[in-house]
Parts: sequence; structure tokens; C-alpha cells
Amino acid sequence: MTKTSKDWTKVLIKFQTASIIPAPYSYYYLLELNNLEKEVGVNLTLSYLDREELDEESILDEGFTLHDDYTWKGELPQVWLAELEKMLGKDSLTVKDKISETDNFIEVEITQKESEKVVLYPIDREKWDYFLQEIIQSVYEVSKKELPFELEYLSIGQKKTMNILLKASFSIRTFTIKSGENEPTVVSWKWVNEVMSTVFRAEFLMEEALEAIPKQPGTYLAIGDGLWYPMYTAIVEPTNKSKVLPKIDALFKDLFEQSS
Repeated sequence: MTKTSKDWTKVLIKFQTASIIPAPYSYYYLLELNNLEKEVGVNLTLSYLDREELDEESILDEGFTLHDDYTWKGELPQVWLAELEKMLGKDSLTVKDKISETDNFIEVEITQKESEKVVLYPIDREKWDYFLQEIIQSVYEVSKKELPFELEYLSIGQKKTMNILLKASFSIRTFTIKSGENEPTVVSWKWVNEVMSTVFRAEFLMEEALEAIPKQPGTYLAIGDGLWYPMYTAIVEPTNKSKVLPKIDALFKDLFEQSS
């Protein structure tokens, strides 16, 4: 298999959540990527699994709706072609699949221009999981199902206030930081993964969140749901032994330096 998209006509990715993940969270999708020359043609069909065994209240109480299945056909920007080529390199996939009940199922079928099909599986499953999360998020963004990601950090002290606004566009893979009244600064895309993997390891308690913009001293995060979450009251450690919250503070100090 070659590393270049010039030799492919279609890439079909089959994904299913790990077998231990129950309804209403479990889902399956087919992601077809085609017309691999300038932009990336997309045909996505996503279905949630085993919901017929649940009553409506059980589904709604978990933050879902009764109509979460999703289909979309369109195009992603050219930047995704380069990312796809990286993921389909010879050191990324293998002909054998080793999967446990805690692993998501991922299968990649590549159709080459001579119509030969190759079925492969990820070597680094975690890397592929994250790549697929990003590409699905880009589909949601381009299709207007969801807005680009935004997160705001607000630290109010007795003498100084720090305000940082993060914006990530998955469709064009750009990440910007705006500190106070300064102009937004474009930083490396790698910071998106750093933010996601650090911030969302904490537990967010909606019942402790604030609806109005905070004015009292403290540190707060707004994650796009219209609420402000105070650190240590609405944002808490996921376990008694974890130390996520100090890492969140350190992360935003690093991001502030990036934007300065």
C-alpha cells in the first residue's frame, strides 16, 4: 500500500464503540472518504445501538434525544487529505486485528485505483480513536450540526483578572488563543489535544455552575453550554487521589504565555 492518496479511490472506515459500553452511549458508524484529490468527499452514517431496550426517560436523562442517529454527505477541506495520508502510512495499519472488550472496533478498507481492496486495522488504536474523534467533529462543524469548539478561562483576583478565550475549528484545523483585549494568536494544533485531555478529565457538576458571568474572586471555566463552572466547586477531581485541577491551572498559564 502506498502512502499517497493519488493511488486511492475510496477509504471506508467502520467504527463501533467497545462492547462494554452500554446503551444509550454505544454507537456504530460507516465513514466513507472519497474523491481524494483536492477536498475530501464524505459520506457518514451513524447509528446508536440497543436503544429499543430502554424507555424514553432513560435516554433523555443521559442528555440524549430520541433522534440521535445521523447521516451526512458533503466535503471536508483539503487539510484533511494530508491528515488522512499520515494515518494511512505503512507504520499505522496492519492486516491483523487484536481487540478486547474495552477496545473500540476500527476497520479500514482502502480501495485502490486498480479496484483492489485492502482491509486493515490500527496498530496504535488510541491514536486512531483520537483521529476519528477529530474527523467526526469536523463533519459536525461543516454540516452545522455543531459550532466550532470554544472554551473560556476566567481568573478573578483581588488586583488582577486573567481572561483567556480558546477557539478550535476542527474543519480547518486551526487553534487560536485570545488573552484579554489582545488580538487572537494562532498556536500549534497539538494544543487542542492537550486542552481536551487535561480539562475534561475533571468532573463538571452542572448543578453547581453559574448562569451569569462571574464577578467574585475565583477561577472559572465556560465550556460552551452557557454556564460558568467555578473551580473546586463545580469542577472537581474525578477521584480522591487524582490531581487534575492543578494541571488545568498550569495548562492555562502555559497557554497565556503562548499568546503573549
